[in-house]
Amino acid sequence: MASKVGDILWFGPLKGIQYLFFRTPLVYIFVFGSYFYHDFIWWPLKGKKIQERLRKESKWGKLFENYQID
Repeated sequence: MASKVGDILWFGPLKGIQYLFFRTPLVYIFVFGSYFYHDFIWWPLKGKKIQERLRKESKWGKLFENYQID
């Protein structure tokens, strides 16, 4: 969603007010939105399952599992 809003403000009909959103403290709203979505919604519901599957099935994932942390 943040990417779509960014595209509208950067390239779309609202580009006249992009200075307000991207060059003022309001940009932190987008940063927080991205943080919240990825860390609390996407990762637990989708990303973690993808990562676990790749770790078990991919060549790189299996290699990663063989590393030891000392």
